[in-house]
This record gives sequence, C-alpha cells and structure tokens, in this order.
Amino acid sequence: MTSQLEVTFESIFSHANGRPDHPALIAGERTVTYRELKEMIVGIAGGLRRAGLRQADRVCVETHDPIDHFAASVAIMFYGGTSVALPNDSAESYEAVLDDARPRLVVTNGLRRFEVCESANSTSVKELLNVGDGYSAPLRRPTPEEIAMIYYTSGTSSGIRKGVLQSYRALSVTSQYISEIMRLDASVVEYVASPMDNAFWFGRCRVLMRVGGTALLSTGNLNPLNILNALRQHGGNSIAGDTPIFLLFLHHM
Repeated sequence: MTSQLEVTFESIFSHANGRPDHPALIAGERTVTYRELKEMIVGIAGGLRRAGLRQADRVCVETHDPIDHFAASVAIMFYGGTSVALPNDSAESYEAVLDDARPRLVVTNGLRRFEVCESANSTSVKELLNVGDGYSAPLRRPTPEEIAMIYYTSGTSSGIRKGVLQSYRALSVTSQYISEIMRLDASVVEYVASPMDNAFWFGRCRVLMRVGGTALLSTGNLNPLNILNALRQHGGNSIAGDTPIFLLFLHHM
C-alpha cells in the first residue's frame, strides 16, 4: 500500500484518536461521534469474524438506518470482505443483486426490506455488535487493486443493474480529488441528499470522513423542508445531491 492510498477506516480511526467527540454521522435524533463510529466498526468486524466470514467474502448490506448501513459497509472492508449495497427500489432489483453477488451474508438492522429473499443467510448489526466485543484486529492494509466494494448501478441503457467493482485505488483517487478540488476540511457539515444504495451517497460520506467533517443523513423521504431543518438544527453548511434535489429546491423555494 502506498502512502497516498486513502482508506476510509484508516481516516475514521485517525479522527477517532485526534477528535474523538466530534460528530461524524447524524441521522434524525441519532448522533455518532468519531470514537463511537470506530467502536461500531471494530465491533461489527468482530461479529463478522465470529460468524465465520472469510476475507474476500461478499457481504450485502441492507439496513433502514443510514448510520448502521455506513458502519457495516466500512466494517466489512476493515475485516477484509467486499461490501455490496442492496437496492431498495424494488423486489426485482433486490433479488437480482442477491442472485448476482451471491453474498456469504446479508447484514440488516433486524428488518427485511423484501420477503423474496428470506432464504439468504442474514444477521443484524445489533447481533454482530453483541458477539463482537473484544475484537482487536490490527489495522488492515489493503492493496490498491483489492476490491473494496461492489455497487449495482441502473445507469445503463438496458435498465438492468450492473455490478461495478470498486478497488481501493479507485475509491482513494476519487475521495482525494473531490476533497481537494472542493477545499473541504473538518468544518464541513454536509447534508447528503441521496439514497443509501447509491454510490454517490457512500462516496460523499467517505469524503466527509476523510477530512473529519460531519455527514447529515436522511432517515426518510428526501424533501427540501427536512433538509433545511436538519441544516439549521446542526449548523449545516453544505448540501450534496444530484440534479433532481436542487430542482426540488428551485421549485418549492
């Protein structure tokens, strides 16, 4: 691993040591500091070890809580697995991703989005944390070409979701470029206006964790009033989203 390779869990652990009480993720009434986020990641990774996960195994993540979703995704990479975000738009997409990814495990928060895949082996974030106490693995050093995660995108002419393999190098180059070109630092408190199963959502969260900022995350339907209320309540100073989000602002405000 080169010194320039940015790895999300390394950034989080660094900020947990330097600014442990600084808010990392805020979703609704729930706030998680960098120290607490590190503890979640380590605890979930310990639970994955107890569940028999092997390095390079694929693990799908489906939660109804954005904080659990992010922490579980990063914990999978910290342990050595490959994280796969499950889509929430339809049962067909959900089942298609499971069939293609063939995960060793599905991580939930105790709820299942669709009934069609009840046969998939699953566990919850809470269960992983309960059995993962005391896990003390050394900080893992992935190689640049190692696959960190797979995102299934519907942005194709065929309309069929296709899996995109994302290496640690690709994730690192993207987050470094965005944070530098936007001149982001630890003062940023950004509302990430995007669905959890979208690569943009995880990308923005990674950028914010890289610089030690705070991510404001949606717990329901995205609408301008909820976004503005969250910004006002938590001192937000940035909004990240795709074109439809800003068209909503222009239309309603």
